[in-house]
Order: sequence, then C-alpha cells, then structure tokens
Amino acid sequence: FVKFATNAVNRIRRLEENQEAAQALVRRLRTWKNAFKGEKPSGLSKAAQIGLYGELKMLETFMGIGVGYLASVKAWTGAEGGPQDFQIDGIAIEVKTLVQAEPQRFKISSARQLDETFFNALLIAHHKAHRQKDSGQTLPEIVSEIRENISDDIAALEHFEDKLVLAKYLDSDAGIYEEYGYGIVETSYYRVRPGFPKITESQLPLGIGKVTYVLEASACEEYSIDPSTLSEWLKKPDSIEKFDADLMESGEIEFKSSAW
Repeated sequence: FVKFATNAVNRIRRLEENQEAAQALVRRLRTWKNAFKGEKPSGLSKAAQIGLYGELKMLETFMGIGVGYLASVKAWTGAEGGPQDFQIDGIAIEVKTLVQAEPQRFKISSARQLDETFFNALLIAHHKAHRQKDSGQTLPEIVSEIRENISDDIAALEHFEDKLVLAKYLDSDAGIYEEYGYGIVETSYYRVRPGFPKITESQLPLGIGKVTYVLEASACEEYSIDPSTLSEWLKKPDSIEKFDADLMESGEIEFKSSAW
C-alpha cells in the first residue's frame, strides 16, 4: 500500500484540478492492478534491470531520430507484455541488452517474437553494455532524464509513467538500483527476414503450443543493417525494402550456383 500510495501521490500532487486528480488516481490504480496482479512489488532482478535500461535507451533513440515524444512512448509495447519491445508504423523491434563480457546469446521467449509475417520490418536491437558498480548511468538517472526531456508533453509523460509501472519500475525502489550503472558500448541491428535463424508458430509440430530458445548473436551478423537505415525507415516507412520469400534462402530452400 505504501508503494502504491507513494507512486500515486507523486503523480497526483502535480495536478491542479480535483477532477484531474481523481481521474489520475483511478488510472494509476488500474495500471497498478494490471502490472502486479496480486504479486508483491519487490523490485526488478539484475537481468530485468539491464533489460529495462536497454529499452529506455531505445526509447531515447526513437526520440533522438525525430519520432515524437508521445508516438515514441506509445511505441514502447514491451512494457505492456507485447511480443516485441517496440511497434510503430509496421516496424517491430525486439531489444536485447547483454553485458559485453558475457556470452552474447538472446533468449527468445516465444515463437511469435521473431515472426516477421505481420510487419513490414522486424529487427533485433542488440546492445552490448557495461555494468559497473558505483559508475555509469543508473536506472533512476535515465528515468529522470527521459522525464525531464518530455516534461512539456503532458500526454507523453502520462503514458511514460504508466509504462514504467507496467514494467514494474517504481521510484520507491530507486535505492536498490543505484549501486550499479550501465553504459552502451555498441549497438547492432539485425533484420529478421527469410533465412534468419528462428522458430515461428508455422514451424511448430501439431500439439506444441509454446517454445522458448536461445539464439547466438554471431548467427545474426549477416542480417545486420546500418543505424541510418532504421532512421530512414522510421521517418519514411514506405522506404522499407520488401523481400520476396520465394527468392530467398530459408530453412527449407538452399540455392546453389555453378560456373561453366
């Protein structure tokens, strides 16, 4: 109750009208119930912390490219439990943030996560990060930075606060996130297309309803795209290159050539 009250009051105290405050309280209660569903809010694990940090850096990238504040926050679907972390204008991005010194393996949580069937483009954003004690940018710091940047856009700020709760980030837990800081060393983008190593629902045998697997980052390198390409796609979705699956190698098709 104290954590909910602190979270709600910090939002409501910034409002001037009673009606707005009442609406904000109801909205925050609804968001809280959807986020925790009876579980006790006890803070994020180390894996969840670095994962959230990577998603927030991607959110900053969206804003830096020129995607509007509100559109950028609305595109952050990972906080709501979506199959991918971001979806906007037919583009989906799954963010994977890994400590640079550790094995670069992506945990794929479902057969839908890398299914590009319903998107114009589906990407993996691969952040290699440093995690350091008492150094780097902490979670509370990047949250404060984004809040400050979008503070003049009330609608964007409201959505951002809701998304933070849905991601199970609470300001009252800030103390446990201040020991370790992060820094992005390198970011790579891989486009999922025919031939990309993945498992999708259409490949599952009858009776198999859920699958998780591990994907080696090294296997994705031949599918990399430049960051400038992503920027162009976000600005002009019509510029996305389309692929003809019938002309691409896949798990079932292998092309061979010979010279005479």
